[in-house]
Amino acid sequence: MSFKAMASRIRPAGAELLLPVVEWPRVGDPVAKPEVLPGRPQEAHSQAAPPQSAPPQSVEKQKAEIQRMVDQQVQARLQSERQESFRQGEAAGRQKAAAETEAVVERMARSIEETAGMKGRLRRQAERDVVALALAMARRVLRRQIVIDEEALLGLVKAAFENVSLREVTEVRVHPQFVARLQGHLSRIGAPEAIRIQGDPGLEIGGVIVETGRGSLDASIDTQMDEIARGLSDALTLREGAA
Repeated sequence: MSFKAMASRIRPAGAELLLPVVEWPRVGDPVAKPEVLPGRPQEAHSQAAPPQSAPPQSVEKQKAEIQRMVDQQVQARLQSERQESFRQGEAAGRQKAAAETEAVVERMARSIEETAGMKGRLRRQAERDVVALALAMARRVLRRQIVIDEEALLGLVKAAFENVSLREVTEVRVHPQFVARLQGHLSRIGAPEAIRIQGDPGLEIGGVIVETGRGSLDASIDTQMDEIARGLSDALTLREGAA
């Protein structure tokens, strides 16, 4: 085992009288604060006082300010998005309204064209309907007139005799209701007495058939009205073609 040499110094006699007396503190004695000499800075090894924490009111104020700034940014962002959505919706609405308006205008234009073409067709159809109605009314009036006025039936027979030679007439067929009336008046229209008057149940009131050696002539009211209707229809057709 080795020992390190320790330095030693011989204290001369009477040196203990020169050394200061050191008083060691006892347990329970108060600790004396170190004396700071005037004009001498505090020793470097002394610790600095810890920083004081900010008061709670200041922290809450900072938090409130931060929250206010965040709320402002959020509101600004929402407002911007709402405005953008409104602009987009407004543009889309204008486009949709324009498309719908254009479609309506096109339909109206087609309707106007169709109406213009329909006007002529309706007018022509109305003319034909008026003619048909007038002829139907004329048929009814003539039939009723024949029933109440014997001269009306004689007029039909006389008109038929004008289209044939009386010498060729052999027979006149009418509705059985008018046989006796017609037999007593043939002489009034200049017809030979040899002409036979024959009742035909198949004929309607106003029906007159004149038989000759070369064939028969239908002088009935319906036949004559049909002939008039065909003539009017042909006239309307010619006018429509010229329009």
